[in-house]
Amino acid sequence: MPKGVSEIPDGNGFGRSSSRGDIADTATRSFRIILESPSEVYDIQQTCGVFIGDVHPVNENLACVKFEAKYEGDSRTVKVATFTYESSPASPPQFAAGGSLGGVKLIPPEVRPANWEIETELVESPLRSWRWRSGEFEWAQNWQTPLNTAHDLYEDLTTLQPMARINVTQFVIGTADPTISCRWVGKINSEEIALGSLRIEPHQLMFRGASIKPTVESYRNLVIRGWNVTYSFWFKENKVPINIQEEGGEWKTFKRVPIGWDIAVPNAGRYVKAFDPDTADAWQDPFGQPLKFGTPDHPTHPGVVISPLELPDGVSAGDKVAACVRVQGFAGNATSQAVASQPIALNEDGTPRKVSSSRYPIVWAWQVYEDVNLTEELALRLE
Repeated sequence: MPKGVSEIPDGNGFGRSSSRGDIADTATRSFRIILESPSEVYDIQQTCGVFIGDVHPVNENLACVKFEAKYEGDSRTVKVATFTYESSPASPPQFAAGGSLGGVKLIPPEVRPANWEIETELVESPLRSWRWRSGEFEWAQNWQTPLNTAHDLYEDLTTLQPMARINVTQFVIGTADPTISCRWVGKINSEEIALGSLRIEPHQLMFRGASIKPTVESYRNLVIRGWNVTYSFWFKENKVPINIQEEGGEWKTFKRVPIGWDIAVPNAGRYVKAFDPDTADAWQDPFGQPLKFGTPDHPTHPGVVISPLELPDGVSAGDKVAACVRVQGFAGNATSQAVASQPIALNEDGTPRKVSSSRYPIVWAWQVYEDVNLTEELALRLE
């Protein structure tokens, strides 16, 4: 045990730098230690009462990050120990300057909340919704599926979609196994995640990869081995008008919602389910399916759809048939049909849908990526 130890006022200092983003403030404290003999063995931190991670006695936003000791002059029984305090970057607001929990270095590294970085960008995506501009500075209230005035879907239109890259960095202790994160690459979140004031709803965050590097961290009188792990994510809100299923299984609610990494797909196709045109409902289009034409011995001109409407011979309700559109017949204003050259709108039962200014194509959102609880599986310490 050293003979004595005392703090040296002249060895205390303070500095502030704006040239480095990770360190803003620094401070030093020095102690003079008088030994019993030059060969005496002792614990510098225990002797001075200062440990790695301790808060500065004056500035609570600084934590001890390192120390060093050297002999004073030619003496071999007097040493000067210098402890360096620094401010550390912290993403969680409770660890920022003046926060309720002080600096992040005050917490053991294996339980210390993660830091994160965010970078935003725009990516090109298919256009799934728009809003009509009705005047010079006036817009319609509701967002709609892109349709032309004939109520057909526009194709090959794109828009810029906002996306954020989020990197979350945290220490993983050596007894853990960060390689398990490789299993979850490409998965999306099944849980709601809070990142500062940002609330990430389910299916809006995709895990795109991890960078795992071995590291050693000193905390108090311990040397802790582990890894610095950076988890990379893509955040996409992606607001799209879709049909929402109501109680009872009906798809009548059309609402613009954030679907994240799910995809919105109009219910359309080049084939339809046939139905009895004589019993067509208000939302079913009889002319979207093949109908019976007139024949040479029929009172109606050949090539013209007969009235009342009937399914062709050999076709029954429920059969899968080619989608059709109504066209001008060869006999005056008579109605004929042609096979549709592009997908037509379908009802939920697969029958052709009658689309109008008040009845839009059905748009469903579909999950295409497996979802897991990323917070639990990756053991993220976000708060």
